[in-house]
Amino acid sequence: MKKFFKDKRILIISPEPWQHLFVSKHHYAIELSTNNKVYFLNPPSNEFSWFETGYKNIWEVNYKVFIPGMRYLPRYLQLLFFKRKYRAIEKMLSVKFDCIWSFDNSVFFDFSFLPLLVYKISHIVDYGQNFELPRAAKTANLCLGVSQNIVELLRQNNSNSFLVPHGIAISRNHRLEVALPGTHSIKAIFAGNLDRKHFDKSILLKLAMNNPDVDFIFLGSGGKNWERYDNTFYHGMVPSEILHNYLNAADVLLLPYRVNEFPQELTNSHKVLEYLFSGKIVLSSFLSDYADKESLLMMVKESDFNEAFRKIVSNLSFYNSKENQNVRREFAERNSYSERLIQIEKLIEDSTL
Repeated sequence: MKKFFKDKRILIISPEPWQHLFVSKHHYAIELSTNNKVYFLNPPSNEFSWFETGYKNIWEVNYKVFIPGMRYLPRYLQLLFFKRKYRAIEKMLSVKFDCIWSFDNSVFFDFSFLPLLVYKISHIVDYGQNFELPRAAKTANLCLGVSQNIVELLRQNNSNSFLVPHGIAISRNHRLEVALPGTHSIKAIFAGNLDRKHFDKSILLKLAMNNPDVDFIFLGSGGKNWERYDNTFYHGMVPSEILHNYLNAADVLLLPYRVNEFPQELTNSHKVLEYLFSGKIVLSSFLSDYADKESLLMMVKESDFNEAFRKIVSNLSFYNSKENQNVRREFAERNSYSERLIQIEKLIEDSTL
């Protein structure tokens, strides 16, 4: 297969800045930088500027905000302002882009202003990211979604829409010796933004209260107003490249979601692959994208979490056996960002035949 992403100048449009804790946009940028020049466009700010990132072939780019109320302007004016801003970015960087890869349809939400030779990708990784989604999808060459329900939305406006699930940045993990807090032999970890509305903190706190013989470690920002128990520990944020060391040190990994309140948004999670790469047993709410992969993680209803948790901790030698851990790790490895890039190149090749 001929490599599409080779010697290209790629503009990645991201809703999170480069300085954000690395997520999918950053990982794709790093994968692409091996054979291309990548320009990472931060959310709009009050200046035009660009900087080296510390990664070869990746530059961080800032640009000034659009005028207020852009979405309410006539389309011809929107496209005019898009074109002017785009040309200003190219002029500042002294570059002509070959590919626009947008993870943010709240800016540049209509790609029809771009030259025909520029390849346009609209990549939606969050179901709630639906600002002007129809126009972004309709004017893109290729649309990608991390869950099937997202792909179905995209296909209403562009038949060239495909499922590309979350990935994992295995190659950038750094080994580090870590010691988890607490005095108990069994450690359970939850990793994520503790204040994110989609997580069910009541499940986590009930587990901690009902299982005083287990240490519960919470990794991530937020959680200041959570109840504290003798067996709960709030570590704070952990850089993505060393998170796997903490997950490896755990016995049980937890993913409780408020799935009944957010059924469309909670079909998948990028956190699953990070958990699975550790090899350790994952106790999770039901995620429909993993409905056929019950061998990888244990998914239960809210009312069954404590019973399932006790079942796991009483038989850790089985759930965390070498065989079961290998199955989980191998699945995660097959879903690395480098593998995702190969998959996307194949989609581009097939769509242009």
